[in-house]
This record gives sequence, structure tokens and C-alpha cells, in this order.
Amino acid sequence: MRSREVSSVKDVLGDVVRKLEKKKGIPKEEIENLWKDLVGEMGFKHSRPVSLKGKVLMIGVDNSSWMQGLTMKKRRLLKGLRKVLGREKILDVRFRMGEFNA
Repeated sequence: MRSREVSSVKDVLGDVVRKLEKKKGIPKEEIENLWKDLVGEMGFKHSRPVSLKGKVLMIGVDNSSWMQGLTMKKRRLLKGLRKVLGREKILDVRFRMGEFNA
């Protein structure tokens, strides 16, 4: 049986974002800064971009209250993302409960 190395969430997310940058040409810092601008300082403490699957930006959210609030603002957030990154790069944004390192 092969042993698997346990990776921290921070390492895994870093790898995902680096792959995102290579595939889509969107720098990690640009995505995070844009998300912070859209959701504000408090929202950024509770949610982070974690991956881009196809043209769907996946957002990790740390609790159900924030997930509900962000889901209710989804249209506005998607509009803001598309305005800066381009409509052709982001078709949707989805929220997932999960941990991330702030």
C-alpha cells in the first residue's frame, strides 16, 4: 500500500490557483483583490476564490450564514467579476462550504 502525503489546505489551494493562472492567464493576486473589492473586508475574511473549473469560479465559504448571503448577492458578484475579468472568462460563480487559510 502506498502512503499518501497529507497536504495543508493552504498548499492545495495555492496549487489550484497557480494552475488557474497558467490555464486562464488570470493572476492569483488579481482574482483575490477583485474578490476582496466585491465582498469587502469582512466578506473576504469568510470567503475566498479556490478554483476555476472551466469558466466557473469556485468560492470557498467558511460558514452557512455567509454562504447564504453571498448566494443572494450572486448576480451582483458575477456582474462585477465579468466587468473586470471579461464575460468570456467567467460564466458562473459557485459557493462551497469549506475551510481555507486566511
